[in-house]
Amino acid sequence: MTSDTFDGVSGGRGPDMLLGDLGFLVARLGAAAQRTLTDALSGSGLRARQYALLQMVADTGRSQRELGPLLGLEASNVVTLVDQLVAAGYVERRSDERDRRVRLVALTPAGVGVLDGAARISREAEDRLFGALDADERRDLGEMLRKVVKTVV
Repeated sequence: MTSDTFDGVSGGRGPDMLLGDLGFLVARLGAAAQRTLTDALSGSGLRARQYALLQMVADTGRSQRELGPLLGLEASNVVTLVDQLVAAGYVERRSDERDRRVRLVALTPAGVGVLDGAARISREAEDRLFGALDADERRDLGEMLRKVVKTVV
């Protein structure tokens, strides 16, 4: 493999060059993953970002301020998402016992139920999206993506 070749795809110009551009490939994969998950969740009434927020607060709850960077969203967008999920009865805002100025977002019992169903749907969507990979390849891809994400996010 030469420096201008990626997995047998030659460098240079044109559409073939993009098949060797990791940024382009990750962006395409991210868009496909977003569409796949959004389509899969459509029957649940959740959107992908709402599902991600529910997962982020599933264990112990988190402050709204923490959620923005974790989700890659501006604070105003987090407020909108939380407002939507509060209105649906899936999360609630509560005071942090350690610091009353901090508002935590936590799952309600209804949120636990909807999250359990959405997590199953998400796993099925992921299986469809990554069906071309065997279990070892999926594990390796996950490890590599987590490593990159930790350095840039």
